[in-house]
Amino acid sequence: MSWKACSVYVSDRIPKFDLVWDMIKGTGIWHEKVEEEFASRLEAKDFERGEGEIAGIRRDAEDDMKSQAEIHYNLVVNFITASFERKNEIPVYRCIRVKDVDDFIARLRRTGMGVYKGVLKGIGIYWAWDIDYAVNYWGGEGKEIIIEAVARCEDIDFLSTIVSFVIFSKEKEEECEGLDCRENEIRIKKGSKLRLVAVYRDVGTEDERIDENTKKVEMERDRVVYAN
Repeated sequence: MSWKACSVYVSDRIPKFDLVWDMIKGTGIWHEKVEEEFASRLEAKDFERGEGEIAGIRRDAEDDMKSQAEIHYNLVVNFITASFERKNEIPVYRCIRVKDVDDFIARLRRTGMGVYKGVLKGIGIYWAWDIDYAVNYWGGEGKEIIIEAVARCEDIDFLSTIVSFVIFSKEKEEECEGLDCRENEIRIKKGSKLRLVAVYRDVGTEDERIDENTKKVEMERDRVVYAN
């Protein structure tokens, strides 16, 4: 595989806030958050309320939630821009379960791409920015491993990644210092090829993914995995 970083600056691929906001407004979880905020404000008012005042309280709740969304949008855009500074590719991590770790690693080292008996078995589209947040949420049988790969900016679904960050990150601005509050999922476009870097076996708990027992198995540079 000829590996080339994308030629377009990452800033040119990041969607504008208005597009992100349109996506967010269409999600059920965001409507639930607005309703919770509205109900909280309504309960705090201890005087007679007319229909006009109630409508105003709802508008204020919606406006404040939009302002909070824009704060999170700016946080994640700054984070993405900094991550791609002077380069157009970044490391990404995915945790999966496999029944036979040795066999799985051997197949990846031979062929990459997760090919088994002529069938392409993709690695998935949900990855993490940080290895400490690579968690297997899907269950399954076998032992957990973490796959490290390199994604080009053209491989990343920035719209879905940013929408997820805005919706699922902590809500208060003061809780987000240093991006400790961030939603760590990075969404890869289906069908993308990622350059395989390593597999971590014997990973630790969710509190400490990489511990003294974890072993890193390096991969040949020309090995790739599919996100699908």
